[in-house]
Amino acid sequence: MRQQEQPPETDWWQGDQGRSNAVPSPGSRGRFMDTLPASSQHLPADAVSRAVDRTDNQFGLPDTPHSGLLHSTAEKSHLIGLYYSHFHHSHPMLVPRAYFAAQHYPEFLVTTMCLIGQHFASFRDPESTLPAAIVMVQSAEGAESSARVQASILLALISLGSHKMDHANKCLAHAVSLAAETRLDSLESHMPNALSSIKQESLRRTWWELFSLDALLALLQGLAPRIAASNPHTLPRVPLADKLYESGVFNRRQPSYAEFERRLFLRQPGEFCSHFYRIQAIFIVRQVQPLFTGRDVDPEELEAVCNDIASWSYCLDGSSFALPGSLEDYDQILIQAHVLVQIASIFLHFPRSRLPSSAPCAADATCLSKGLERMERSTPHGSSAVAASRELCRVASMPFSQVIHSPIAVCAFLLGSAVQLASASSQMTDNQSYSQRCRNRVVLMLGALKQTGKAWSSGLTALHRVQPFADLVITEVNDHNSGRLSTPAGSSIDKTSNLPVEFAALGRTTGQNENELNIETTSQDDLLNMNWFEFFQSVDP
Repeated sequence: MRQQEQPPETDWWQGDQGRSNAVPSPGSRGRFMDTLPASSQHLPADAVSRAVDRTDNQFGLPDTPHSGLLHSTAEKSHLIGLYYSHFHHSHPMLVPRAYFAAQHYPEFLVTTMCLIGQHFASFRDPESTLPAAIVMVQSAEGAESSARVQASILLALISLGSHKMDHANKCLAHAVSLAAETRLDSLESHMPNALSSIKQESLRRTWWELFSLDALLALLQGLAPRIAASNPHTLPRVPLADKLYESGVFNRRQPSYAEFERRLFLRQPGEFCSHFYRIQAIFIVRQVQPLFTGRDVDPEELEAVCNDIASWSYCLDGSSFALPGSLEDYDQILIQAHVLVQIASIFLHFPRSRLPSSAPCAADATCLSKGLERMERSTPHGSSAVAASRELCRVASMPFSQVIHSPIAVCAFLLGSAVQLASASSQMTDNQSYSQRCRNRVVLMLGALKQTGKAWSSGLTALHRVQPFADLVITEVNDHNSGRLSTPAGSSIDKTSNLPVEFAALGRTTGQNENELNIETTSQDDLLNMNWFEFFQSVDP
């Protein structure tokens, strides 16, 4: 019998075999420790308490009672179920539900999953326990590194959904650092055969989830990505189709990314799962980021990215967005890829368009109004931005948006609303049908933000940012088209009019930190001329 080759000790621990008997060596910290006994992978209650009681942690977080992180067995079962039914299919990096118990995930990762589940539950306040959960993960230095990466990614997504960008950035930085230490980007050359197939696939998905989140947060905040990678052919293999992953079928050959790129030149290219399209979308996001924040952009580089965005939809399978028979049949990864491409398109085209970005346009509530100050503006760029917002509106109209949520949806619906309002305010003509269509799209996306806000508070924060501008823009455009108003959009309006009802309600629920807007003490004139902070920008740069 041929002896199984062992991986280099400097990179990996021995795999799933012998889990109950394996003893970690003193130098095991920072590696993928798949050999730890299940009992030693869970932090005891006193360890949680010590982690939370630390006041010198790098997040500078206040002391938080650790009791909010502890759940009974019944609560864990319920919250994990909510995690898998509402969240997992949008970010499917952990093992499928059927394999969860056998993984013996460490306590801090289970707690993080429960924290996400609480966003879809009717009890407890998940945001109040977020700082303690971050400290808990940060303190688990001796635990399996892959689980720490996964927990940090999930906490970054929670922070994005809670509009706590400073936490999101720090959780992401921690995950990137751990992934680099453990060579997570070199899975194919360092993956030990002893690891189970389900574990190997989960690790690949973890790396791609990290790569995707890094690119998105970089674009939203005008920052450079933390992960420097430009060639998809040198990165881990593309994840399997989700249906195969869920059913545990791992014996099918997965095409390479090179085959995916070549498919357009073949008459019978074969089938490619939605993860290929999401990875392609992420590389588009990474291409757009320097064009949004940089200076002296090469026109040919700009044209190349514009072509990539335009061709992305052309290259989709014709049945990609056909309405399925049930909500469970929606391909959420493919829809997410579509959303990412449209977000990238808005960031690329909106700053180069002639669409207004001054008050009372809702774009002032987003980072879009902070785009490049010196660039050539043209009408075609505006048309492309509006087209992207219409595609986001199309996503908002899908029934699945009402029951399944990812924090990324908040970014999409906020940006889509802003562009539609900018388009409406730029069309001060007698074309009432166009204004009505813009209004209908804004109403739809505001409704989607409200629905998403039931799980993620950033949805409600975005909704409250856009509502007053939407009220002003739509009302002003309608009044102009009906002949009741002769001033152009964006000009000064009646300073003595009352603030919208939403302003007063928001003023009673916000203002808890110095970066939030206290509506009750702000005049309408100040609102319309305010230098808004970027919605997705960290409050702790």
